[in-house]
Amino acid sequence: MHVTVVHQPPALFERAVALVGGDPAHPPSVTGSSLAELLPDGLVPGRGWPQPDDLVGIATSPGNLLVVVDGAVVGGVGPIGGPDADGVQEIGYGIAPVYRGRGVGTRAVDLLCAQLFADPAVRAISAEMLEANARSWLLVERLGFCREARPERPGHRRYVLRRRADGPVPTRFSAESDHPSGG
Repeated sequence: MHVTVVHQPPALFERAVALVGGDPAHPPSVTGSSLAELLPDGLVPGRGWPQPDDLVGIATSPGNLLVVVDGAVVGGVGPIGGPDADGVQEIGYGIAPVYRGRGVGTRAVDLLCAQLFADPAVRAISAEMLEANARSWLLVERLGFCREARPERPGHRRYVLRRRADGPVPTRFSAESDHPSGG
């Protein structure tokens, strides 16, 4: 299974913004086929993509990356806003249900972290998820994120991955590897 990330095309962002409109709490259901012509050449919508939450992610983050497995778009990862005053960049991610539990999200978030840490202004990367979303918090723990004592919102967990003092990017997989080991 070959997992990679590609930049979201501007036309996909614009279509998602138009579909979500002013109500991201109630995104419309769309099919992958309705977005297929907006995907980069050679990519097709994967089974179960997009979910309504994916549409919100696409619409709220023009810097979103599409998660691709063997030529099929199966989710998205990306920064939420820019780094704060302390250099902490928050991220979000989502993978179609049929691809969860197969290392796809772990590989995609790892690739995103490597890209974000290429910017010297990013000193740490944070992720916040529902306490009940064990798959999500286990994913970031596998990548070396540490749980913060107090999340910003009740019922959530917050994790942070800090840049190492010696400079190398703290990522789990080599750039050459397409197969997460144990993830």
